[in-house]
Amino acid sequence: MRVGLVVGAAAAVFGCGSGPGKPPAPRPAPPAAVAEESPAGPFRLRFRLPLVYEIGRYDSLAFSGPGAGPPQVSGKLGVVRLQPAGGRLEISLDSLAAAPGSGLTRPAIDSAVGARWQAPFSPSGPAGSITANRRTIAVEQIGEIVRLLVPSLPRDGLKSQDAWTDSTSYPIQVDAFQALESVVRRSRAGPLARVQGATTTVTVEELLTRTGKATQAGQGMTMTAGGRRQVSYELAPEGWVRGLTGRDSLEIRVTVVATGQPIPVHWRTTFFARLRAPSGR
Repeated sequence: MRVGLVVGAAAAVFGCGSGPGKPPAPRPAPPAAVAEESPAGPFRLRFRLPLVYEIGRYDSLAFSGPGAGPPQVSGKLGVVRLQPAGGRLEISLDSLAAAPGSGLTRPAIDSAVGARWQAPFSPSGPAGSITANRRTIAVEQIGEIVRLLVPSLPRDGLKSQDAWTDSTSYPIQVDAFQALESVVRRSRAGPLARVQGATTTVTVEELLTRTGKATQAGQGMTMTAGGRRQVSYELAPEGWVRGLTGRDSLEIRVTVVATGQPIPVHWRTTFFARLRAPSGR
């Protein structure tokens, strides 16, 4: 298989976006404060109200080698609704649109809007695997932001200036690839907010590894990837995420099984989520 054809097959597997360019950096506006009594003691997750988040994601995907072409760039803007249901969160995608300068087909939008996730949680963070009722590229990409709405915290609650480490792994869909993502995470908190409308800042740095398999045009492919994710959280003292911004930087190697020919891929992502307002208020 010629290199150009291999790159073309890999580009079809990674259905990133619209065309060449540079993704804009997300600039979340300050979210509205939520009026509810702030509990004393360490910060713990307390999802007691329906919450609505505006979210955005911008991807830049560049292949290396002859015939690679310019980076593929895409952007998605959406609204997700988070509803606590006992020890889990019911999360739904209420709307989805292409970011300015980006293309997103009507079938891609229609197949994504209405997607639902279930996310088990505890006061200290995720308590099990997140599951989705649909498997499309857009749903999987939005699902990566949904996962971050339940941050990992110290088991005994978050206190001022805390620093902690943890690790986890979970199955994901990376476009056509069925993959496993493993994370080693380092987190640090600022002063704990107690005043209504204030926020506690938590910065997170993750070391990411991904491995997966896919088939495209009858060709088996494998993927290995490594990189970093940086996330900055604003936590409301009432017990939920008020906003987050972040970026991923991944170096991916796709290999065509039949030829053993590797294809280097550079994937950069920026994303945000910001609280719009509690639903029903």
